[in-house]
Amino acid sequence: MCEHHLLPFSCDLAVAYKSGGTLLGLSKFPRIVHKHAHKLQVQERLVSDIADEIADITGTDDLAVVGRGNISV
Repeated sequence: MCEHHLLPFSCDLAVAYKSGGTLLGLSKFPRIVHKHAHKLQVQERLVSDIADEIADITGTDDLAVVGRGNISV
């Protein structure tokens, strides 16, 4: 849900990272996204929170999280 409009929004995410020693399995990414997606959010903070958690887990700052979404009316 968008916290500004209180409307649901959909968002496609792309994640890329260069391992800092810890590799994540493919099932870990949906779990991280699901955890952050189920609260009032704005798209920018959602992407930032996901990037921060992946950086904390992997120990690298070499990552990119790109979100593209729109509000569902």
